[in-house]
Amino acid sequence: MVRAGFHARAPFATNAERVAHRAETVAVVAQIMKRKIRDEWMSVLGDASIPCLPVHTLGELSALPAHRSLRHGVPLQRAASRRVEGRGAAAAVQR
Repeated sequence: MVRAGFHARAPFATNAERVAHRAETVAVVAQIMKRKIRDEWMSVLGDASIPCLPVHTLGELSALPAHRSLRHGVPLQRAASRRVEGRGAAAAVQR
């Protein structure tokens, strides 16, 4: 899954080193994560007994049975002051 010896070399050998070199750690992990699609990572991580959950698109989320079974609407206010009816739990979006 990861290059041989990757985790043993500085600055990735310990959590403290990874935290201290966070930008480099994130860049390396991002490059590794681009090698497979979400479902492939789910399989690889699951096979290694690493707990993981998928990140869904809004379309995938709204298609999930649990989401479709929600019967209550949540009034939402859009920036253009237009009222919109939403379904399910509210979610925060980071920009």
